[in-house]
Amino acid sequence: MISLLYLTVVGCVSLAKKRFRTLVYCIIALILLMSVVISSGVLEHVQSMPHQIDNESTELLATLDHLPDVAVPSPSLDTKSQPPVVERYCDMNGFIQNQQQRSKQLLAMLSPEFKHIQHVFSANNGPAVVLSLYYTDLKELTLDLIIERLSLVHGVYSKFLPTSQNKSVTLNLVVLSDRTQYEDYTSRYGFDPRTSQGVFFHGSNSAFVEYKNDQQVIKTAVHEAVHAMNLRLIGLTPRWLNEGMAQLLSGIDIQNGALTFDVKKAYLSAEPHDIYGLLASESQWESIDTDKLYYSGWSWLSFLMGTELGVNTMTQLLRRESTNPCDVLSSDATYQILQNAYPTFEQAFYDWRQALNSRSH
Repeated sequence: MISLLYLTVVGCVSLAKKRFRTLVYCIIALILLMSVVISSGVLEHVQSMPHQIDNESTELLATLDHLPDVAVPSPSLDTKSQPPVVERYCDMNGFIQNQQQRSKQLLAMLSPEFKHIQHVFSANNGPAVVLSLYYTDLKELTLDLIIERLSLVHGVYSKFLPTSQNKSVTLNLVVLSDRTQYEDYTSRYGFDPRTSQGVFFHGSNSAFVEYKNDQQVIKTAVHEAVHAMNLRLIGLTPRWLNEGMAQLLSGIDIQNGALTFDVKKAYLSAEPHDIYGLLASESQWESIDTDKLYYSGWSWLSFLMGTELGVNTMTQLLRRESTNPCDVLSSDATYQILQNAYPTFEQAFYDWRQALNSRSH
């Protein structure tokens, strides 16, 4: 077909030199011949080459066809690499399970003479607190007062931390009848009891309390129970806050329908640490001036619990501290919370102490 086309063109050119009409006929014939050539597909290989796919490519396409749909993230406008967002969260479930196992081992060491009672504190908007109390010789009235005071403490936590209603606290409280028994049992766990009358073991969620008299054993039992509640409901806390709350709530009572706290009038003349010194005191709690640290923590928290603004400030602090149970707020962060919630709290604390001192004379 290509050869015929070539001969036609050559013939037309030679004849066109002799007669013009012949040239016209040749052009018409050439156009008709070109249309036949194009329709036959002879020139298709020039315009489009068929795509060749080898066996390896065919297998790859077949594999891709069977892959599940995968969402492809949209490209970021920022060309810099984006670090992954890591949310720190502390799950204490494993720690609580270990507590339960260790508490069983610890309580199994108690002699058969120990009696056992259990009481559950619950509220619609608060945590469930299960008290297991072991003792050998306690008056029924003393037992009732321990439960009554802990019920008041439970009510305080329910107001401070309403989001803790899904949590539960199981506290094992062992009251030992005399000094010899107290030193015997507590020393079995590597604790030096010589300067104490009560101790809370975090690892087993168990507290041991020495009995000296009814009033003392009630306050000491509540003090150690507060440590258990703080650990479960708030998490790790700075020492000043943990001990300050235990000191404060151990003196809780109710009079004329209102909560009251035991004010240690004998200490009111002593000068507590200022708020900066107290917040930065974490490394000083093993020093010889521990009494002043206990007193200072009690003083500042007693002041806050004395007014509505102070209670609101305390609430904000505890809720922030409980956000992550494995993190402790820094002293700067704590001070900022106090300052934002109660801008004049330092001057108000000074005025509060002055007023209490004047009343005690």
